[in-house]
Amino acid sequence: MYFCHSTDIWRGYPELVPGVVFADGITAAAAVGPRVAEYYSVAESRLAATSEGELPEIQAWRRAFSRMGLKPTQYRARPSRCCVDSGKSTRGRRSIR
Repeated sequence: MYFCHSTDIWRGYPELVPGVVFADGITAAAAVGPRVAEYYSVAESRLAATSEGELPEIQAWRRAFSRMGLKPTQYRARPSRCCVDSGKSTRGRRSIR
């Protein structure tokens, strides 16, 4: 399996540090309640102390979208221009293995 970004992404964002998480064996029977509650509590605490727009990760997201000429608040969960392929040609793309 290959994970890659278009060369246009690399050209425009040379500081990009991509990452990939591959998980196997996860089923719908996983007991996630306690972990979700923990993360929800952290999120509630952070949002009680500051607005969403002041969070560093949200500011980074907005800066990236602004650099692309997009309105960051209009695109809440847009995936980057990337591809995942299994053995297909990656010509013109930088791959991570």
